[in-house]
Amino acid sequence: MNREKIIARQQDLLTTLRSYLAALYVPTFLTADHNGQPCLEITDHNARTRRSYVQVVFYWFY
Repeated sequence: MNREKIIARQQDLLTTLRSYLAALYVPTFLTADHNGQPCLEITDHNARTRRSYVQVVFYWFY
């Protein structure tokens, strides 16, 4: 896979995760980090923001 396809697939998977979290009323924001890798910023119940990434090859969210 080339880089553009990987980034597109990452965005698709993070968007799907975002919809699942939205159903649970978890605030999320789809963005990219300083390297251009898509990530999902998730705010927990203590108002701390965490970034979640996806590894396309293994379908891991971390």
